[in-house]
Amino acid sequence: MKLLSHILLVAGALTVTAWAQTTPPAVVITEQAQPAPTAEPTTDKPGRKPNYFTSKDPAPGGARNLVWANSHTKRYHCFGTKYYGRTYQGSYMDETEAIEDGYRPSNRTGCSK
Repeated sequence: MKLLSHILLVAGALTVTAWAQTTPPAVVITEQAQPAPTAEPTTDKPGRKPNYFTSKDPAPGGARNLVWANSHTKRYHCFGTKYYGRTYQGSYMDETEAIEDGYRPSNRTGCSK
């Protein structure tokens, strides 16, 4: 019985020593799973966020003698400019009426007649 315990003790010591001398298993680095791409609104230029305050199509009812008064920014836009009739909050009115109501020109000079 004593011999059996010595054999087990020696065998255990050998396995511990053998285990300590072996190199750890190689770590295999795999590609991490990328999250699925989310559907984003399309923009004209890559890397830019879409503008949720403007529309691609102008509001109906515009004319050369009217300005588009943006009620959110209190600025008015002249006929033929980028934001004429395209902001979601606004209306068409005469330029003098827009100035009387406190609107300022978006281009700092007003519309040329």
